[in-house]
Amino acid sequence: VRERVTAYVPGEASPGVKIDEAALETLKKGKTSVHSKVINLGMSLLRDIEERADEEPYLIPLEERVKAILEKYEDRQLTTEAALVELEQQTRVRLEARRERERSGLDVGDFAVYWALKQAGIADAESVAREMGATMKRFPDHPHNPEEMRLLKSEIYKVLLPLVGQSRMVEIADQILDVRRA
Repeated sequence: VRERVTAYVPGEASPGVKIDEAALETLKKGKTSVHSKVINLGMSLLRDIEERADEEPYLIPLEERVKAILEKYEDRQLTTEAALVELEQQTRVRLEARRERERSGLDVGDFAVYWALKQAGIADAESVAREMGATMKRFPDHPHNPEEMRLLKSEIYKVLLPLVGQSRMVEIADQILDVRRA
């Protein structure tokens, strides 16, 4: 058996690349295996997010989604093609966030709120984010002061309730507070 059997070890993943439209197109047209494309795109996207997470906290939920995709792929719960499609979709979300950030003129904290609202499907997310940003500035010690946190949540709930209903209000408020804490 040993004389007739050989083992194949796939090549190493290539170093990460800058995430942009050109890189995504190059990846699609590249001659590497689909498996390599999944690994390279996933690792490049994670590296890009990790390098910018301090300045762009709205990327943290995206990082969690990319890690979940890679974990499902590793556990064989996703096919290679499905993983690649999902990673390409998350890359497009990352690129859209970059464009929206540049276009909006919002500060990082308000943009993090805007992005969470937009991902939740809230209409006119930008004006709602500006309103919530002003509200958060009224409670600057909310991360350390339970009373301020309670009052801030109350104000956020008042804004969200008519927009998303009671069933989604708490979940979206928690997402907003999470990205603002980061």
